[in-house]
Formats: sequence, C-alpha cells, structure tokens
Amino acid sequence: DSPCERIAGGCRHINVIRDNFTSSVGREGPFGLVLPPGYFDASQADACYPIVYFLHGYGMDPTQLTSIGLILWGYMNSTVVPEHLRMQKMIFAFPDGRCRNDECLRGTFYTDAPESTPNGAQMETWLLELDEHIREDMGIRVCAPETRMVTE
Repeated sequence: DSPCERIAGGCRHINVIRDNFTSSVGREGPFGLVLPPGYFDASQADACYPIVYFLHGYGMDPTQLTSIGLILWGYMNSTVVPEHLRMQKMIFAFPDGRCRNDECLRGTFYTDAPESTPNGAQMETWLLELDEHIREDMGIRVCAPETRMVTE
C-alpha cells in the first residue's frame, strides 16, 4: 500500500481523513483531518507541516467544520495567487468536543472535568492523546513544536 492508501484509504486529490479515537481514559469521539496539497507527492516525503486545531462550538460536531479546511486547502494551492503569497501549507485537525453519554450537561469547553465530578469529561486528556495519536500512531508528518522569540 502507498502511504496515502494506508493513512487516508485512497490517493484522492483532496486528502480528508475522518476517524474515531479512544483515549486512555475511555473517552471516544470522532475527529477529522485535512492534509495539505501535495502531502503524498514523492517530492514532499520528508516535509513536515504545522497542525492547526479548529474547535467547534456548542451543538456542532467536527464534520461541520471540515468544509473550512477544504476552503483553506484551496488557498494553499491556488494557481491564481503567486506562490510566495499563498497560505502556508498546514494540517487542519477537527476534534470532537461534544458531551458523550452522561459526562457533561452543557459542553466540555475542551477541558478536563474536576476529579470530584464522577464520569466527568476528560477533554484536555483526550485532545493531548489525540495529538499524540495523529503524530505517532497515524504517522502524520507534523512538525515538532518550536519556540520563537517575539520582539516589538
């Protein structure tokens, strides 16, 4: 199998991955990824990309945001815009933040519930482990975090 068939189930022009992830605390939820243009090109085999997480609002799910990734995908690949002015190529991740079962009532706010909350949502744990899953288990080429000095 080629890398794109193994990761995304096929070598389509736009690389969208939808999957489910279960964390070590047992929380399961869907997530989506949009890989940048050229991700599976042989010439880009050693390239890594920054990852941007889009967090949906109350009452939404990650599939409703995937279209944003596809719109932005076009800005990374537009032949109308000169290459030096195009949006940087990056990976877009769309994790699920909805309440599952009885873990919360009004949303998770993407945080872990206090230990004093029985069966409370463990979203921060889920997100951190999802990031590790994307980088390590799935083998998606995400650049390592960098520290930058900002001066004015």
